[in-house]
Amino acid sequence: MKVLALPLELSMLLAVSIALAIAQRDPSTRGRRSLVMLCLCVLAVTFGEWLTLREIVTEQIGDRIKYIGSLALAPLWLGFAAQVAGLEVARRVPWFPALLLAPALCVYPLLWSPGYASLFQVTVEGGEDQRGELWLIVTTYHQMLCAVGCAVLAVHASRMRDMGRALRVLVVATVPMLALVAGTLHRGGVIEWPYDAHPVLLGAGLLMMREAFLGGSLLDILPYPQRELLRQLPLGLVLTDRGGVVALINGAGERALGVAPGEALGRDVHDLLARAHTSPLEEQVLERGGKLLVFG
Repeated sequence: MKVLALPLELSMLLAVSIALAIAQRDPSTRGRRSLVMLCLCVLAVTFGEWLTLREIVTEQIGDRIKYIGSLALAPLWLGFAAQVAGLEVARRVPWFPALLLAPALCVYPLLWSPGYASLFQVTVEGGEDQRGELWLIVTTYHQMLCAVGCAVLAVHASRMRDMGRALRVLVVATVPMLALVAGTLHRGGVIEWPYDAHPVLLGAGLLMMREAFLGGSLLDILPYPQRELLRQLPLGLVLTDRGGVVALINGAGERALGVAPGEALGRDVHDLLARAHTSPLEEQVLERGGKLLVFG
C-alpha cells in the first residue's frame, strides 16, 4: 500500500512545484493561468486518490475530492491549448474556459446530494461504482473538449519551425487522447488494472507540458526584483532558454519586434525574429546555453 502511495505523493509534489514556478512567470505568458489551474486540478485528483489509498477517508469522500479536479480538467485543457496556440477566441475572450466549466459546476453538487447523486455517480465501497445518465453526458462532453484541445495543439505543432519543440508539443497533444482510449477500454473490460493510474499519469503529463510550452528547468525562474528591473529597461531584451524558447521579453523588446504584449512568450526566438523583420544589434550566448538579444 505504501509503495503504491509513493507515486501519488511524487505527483502531488510535482503539481505544487510546477504551479509555484509557473505562477511566478511573467503574467502575460500564454496559458500561464490555465496551466496553474491544471496543476491545482491534478493536485486535487491525486490528493483524493492518496487519501483513499492511505485509508484516511472513505472511498466516497475520496471520489468527491477527486471530482473537484477531474471535472475541471477538460475545460481547462482546451482553454490552455487555445491560449498557447493564440486562437482568436482566447485573445478576445480570455475567460472562456470559465464558460466551459459551467456543466461541472452544475453536476458536482449532485455528488453531495443523497437524493440526486444517482443521476451522476454513487460510490460503492470496494465495488463497481453506479453511474447514471448524467455521467455519460458529462463524460462525452469532456471527451469532446479534450479531443478538440488535442487537435488545436497538434495543428499548432505543425506550424512550428523548431522541429524539436514541435515534436514535444505533438507528444503532449497525443497523451490525453491515449488516456481517453485507455479509459474507454478499461470501462469496457478490455483492459483491467486494480488501481487508478490516471493521477500518476496526470503528474507526468504536467511535467511534459511545462517543458514543452514554457521551457527551462523545473524551477528555473528569475527572482521577482530582477525580472521587474529587466522589464523596465529602455533597451529591448529577449531572454530564451536552452531550446531557444522565449522566457522573458520586456516592453521595449516587444515594441522593437512589433509584437503584441505576451505574444512572444513561449515562442521560438528564431521564428519570432524572422516574422518581426528586425535584426538584433547584439547577440550574446550565455554560459547557460540561452540567448540574450539586445535591441537598440
